[in-house]
Amino acid sequence: MNASIPSELVIAYSETTISIQLDNFQSVVIKGTIAETDSANFLDFFGAHIQELWVITADNPFSKLLSPEDNLQRQQSLHAALANKGIDFLEAFCSSPDRSWSEHSFAVLATNLSAHKIQIEIHKLARCFGQNAVFKVTPSILSMISTLGDSRNEKSEVLFTSNYSCILD
Repeated sequence: MNASIPSELVIAYSETTISIQLDNFQSVVIKGTIAETDSANFLDFFGAHIQELWVITADNPFSKLLSPEDNLQRQQSLHAALANKGIDFLEAFCSSPDRSWSEHSFAVLATNLSAHKIQIEIHKLARCFGQNAVFKVTPSILSMISTLGDSRNEKSEVLFTSNYSCILD
């Protein structure tokens, strides 16, 4: 476990519900589970060409609560940074199971050809916006990846991995 991120925070991250907006009417909800992951749902919802998703936010840097106005400004800056880099992304929303905590986020789409570049960009942006970690979702696994390590080291610490459910909401 990363000594810089308290274990209670890692546990809270592991219980996060991720809702990814597909269009104006539907979203995909991803939740960690002990049941086997149904990778067909991931492929159906995001397409066979998508190798992984990275979920990133600019809200509440280093888990320090900011005002809604400050978080909105940070999210607009992250949105602009992703768009300026030509990165494909969807709007997302992360929350605790009881919704007592929530953050606006973005789900960044990575294909086989772009996965390595996207991973590097996500880590750079997460550091720039003061984030402890980001989610990585593949067709088979949900992971929380620390972004606090050495920026020159491509192997970041995995804080947890889990099977997950992936359903339309």
